[in-house]
Amino acid sequence: HLAHPIERTQAQDLWEWLLPIVAEMDAAHHDRLAHVPALADDGVLEALILAADRKGLYPQLLPLVARMDAAVQTRAARVAERLGPAVVQHLNQALRGVAATA
Repeated sequence: HLAHPIERTQAQDLWEWLLPIVAEMDAAHHDRLAHVPALADDGVLEALILAADRKGLYPQLLPLVARMDAAVQTRAARVAERLGPAVVQHLNQALRGVAATA
C-alpha cells in the first residue's frame, strides 16, 4: 500500500515536504514505512538524505532510519558517504544532537 506513494514522492522529488509529515507519525507508522521495500532503494535513500541535508531535516529523517533494518541502515550510510564529506558531517552533527536529547 505504501510503495506507490513512495514511488510518486521519489518521482516528483517531494521528500522535503514529506519528511516533516513522517516526523509526526507514531512509532507504529514509522515501523510500517521503514520496512517498505521501496525505501531501501539507493536512489530513494539518496533523495531522502539530500532532502534532509538541503533543508536541515535530519531530525525528521533519523527516527525513520532508526526503524529500518540494519542492512538498509548500512546502505544509507554508504549512500551518505558517496554524497561527500559535507553530507557525512551534517549527518554526524544531527546524530550527536539526537543522542544529546535522548
